[in-house]
Amino acid sequence: MRRSTPEPIEAGGQDSFVDVVTNLVGILIVLILIVGVRVKPAGRAGNAAERVVASKSADAPSDSGMGDGGGTSALQNLQTTAAGVEHDIHDTANQITSLEREAARRAVERDRLATLVVASQRVLDEHRDKLASSARADFELRQQASGLEAEVQHSRQELAAANDERRPPIELKHYLTPLSRTVFGKEVHFRLAEGRIVYVPFEELAERAKSEIHTDAGSLSDLTDHVHTVGPFGGFQMEFTLTATPGRNPGEVGIQMNEARFTSLGGNLGELLADAMQPASEFHRRLAQFDASQTTVTVWVYPESFGDYRPINDDLSRLGFAVAARPMPAGQAIGASEHGTRSAAE
Repeated sequence: MRRSTPEPIEAGGQDSFVDVVTNLVGILIVLILIVGVRVKPAGRAGNAAERVVASKSADAPSDSGMGDGGGTSALQNLQTTAAGVEHDIHDTANQITSLEREAARRAVERDRLATLVVASQRVLDEHRDKLASSARADFELRQQASGLEAEVQHSRQELAAANDERRPPIELKHYLTPLSRTVFGKEVHFRLAEGRIVYVPFEELAERAKSEIHTDAGSLSDLTDHVHTVGPFGGFQMEFTLTATPGRNPGEVGIQMNEARFTSLGGNLGELLADAMQPASEFHRRLAQFDASQTTVTVWVYPESFGDYRPINDDLSRLGFAVAARPMPAGQAIGASEHGTRSAAE
């Protein structure tokens, strides 16, 4: 909001000074009038004295000396008085001129001071506005600081309450770095897929395949140029091919299994992981048929069940079995090949 311009400080003093000057001028005018009134009677008296002296000089010449001397003295006195009054008038006029110059100088000084006062007032107003803005900003900062302090206090209370709560202990399991070894002894196979684990009858289907080959033995080309299928057994069937190998004696030819694939005939074979972990499960009954110290368990694990392998591994390790894991791509059948690699057990 714009403030009104203050009245100049020297306004009252200027009026007083002008009044003093006016009074002095009036007094001088009065003095001049008084002197003028006094000078006029003296002039008329001098004229009268001159006329008397002239008449007397005409009538009695012997008395002219005395009369002339008295009139001349009076005239000289009047002239002296008039010269003094005129001198006083000039002095008064000079004083008036000096007073007018002083008044003009004072007026200039008054204007300069008034300008300084206005400028100072303007600077003061600007500082006052800045102080008001600073005060508002300081108030807003104080409010923000109070809000932040309240939030910090609330957070400390929540932290203290959280520290007072009793949290259940977290069990940390530590697994030693496994040292794998190639499996050459007894090996049994399980498939872990879609959260279910099932026994894969490798040995059983391989024995059936050998039996059927001896029973249906034909020409060598009939055996080696076809894909043979055996099963189902335990929900799986085996597809395999044969290859001819040199015999021990010259001219003898042997036959061996070249490649085999195990495919399931059902979608929900085996047990869910939670059921398989029970002591009376089919998984544990199957394991009980083997000597843990002489047997390696190979688990064929599919991508959706990678997270389920750890409990199976822990359970088999607890039972004393060596464990080998075979990660499998999604949709690929379990297979074995003469040129494949053996399982590596932990």
